[in-house]
Parts: sequence; structure tokens; C-alpha cells
Amino acid sequence: MANTFFYNSRLKDEVVNWVKTNKIDFFITLTLADNNINKEFARNTLRVFIHRLNRKIYGKRSNKKMTIFPFMEQNKSNGWHFHILLQKPLLNKNICFRSLIKNTWTKLDGTGNSSFKRNEWFQELVSLRDVERCAHYSLKQIHQNEISLVLEFVHYDH
Repeated sequence: MANTFFYNSRLKDEVVNWVKTNKIDFFITLTLADNNINKEFARNTLRVFIHRLNRKIYGKRSNKKMTIFPFMEQNKSNGWHFHILLQKPLLNKNICFRSLIKNTWTKLDGTGNSSFKRNEWFQELVSLRDVERCAHYSLKQIHQNEISLVLEFVHYDH
């Protein structure tokens, strides 16, 4: 048990340090509406969300992607939600990033408006300490051999 705690603690610290090396501006939480959705459906919903958001920001023909670190978590009712740390992309002045995220999410199957009942779903991070706090929070459900970071959807500038 002690080795598992050490391994998880060290892994958390490494992930937090990795996230901190990037310019992170926002911490968002997005919840799936139905507690009966399976893990693969939840992961696919995240994949489609990120893909559509990138297309809306950079255009259909661009290969550019946002800097993003998504974490997947299951609540006590077995429902899935995501904590996402991301960098604000350069947008047209007339586009509200918060609205763009909300509109993109609510158009996906199984999402709904449950994410947006509380204002905390979208937080601007102003300091490296904020980024560290949110990264630690996102990793609270780390298990022995499974980290909550959804690695295949991570994108960052090298």
C-alpha cells in the first residue's frame, strides 16, 4: 500500500509539473448528463468536443490545435465529467471563448446543460499557483495504474 501511495504521489507531481510548463489560462469542468453513459462513450464525447472546438477556432483546414490537458473523472453516481486545463487561443475579438465552449458542448449527444448550473464550470487562472491547484484537483482520482489524464487528447506546444 505504501508503494502505491508513493507511486501515485510521484506520478501526480510529475503530471502537475508537466502541465505547469505550459501557458494555461482556464480550468473548465464539463459534465455528461446521464449517469448511465459508459466510459468509452464519455471518451468519444470528449474527442468530438475537442475536435469541433479546434475546428471552430482554427478552421476546418487547419492542423492547429489548442493547448489542452483533459482529465476524466467518475462521480459517486457513476456519471462522467471532465476537468480541462487549457490555454486561451487567439480569437476574433467578437468571439466569447466561454460561450464558444458552452455552445460546442451542449450540441453533443449526452451532454445537456448540467455543466453550467454553477459558475465554477469556467475559471480563469491568473497565476502558476492557480494552475498547480487545479492540476492537483484534476488528479484527485488517480488509481494504481490509471491516471485520469486522457493522454490521447493532450496537446501542447513543445
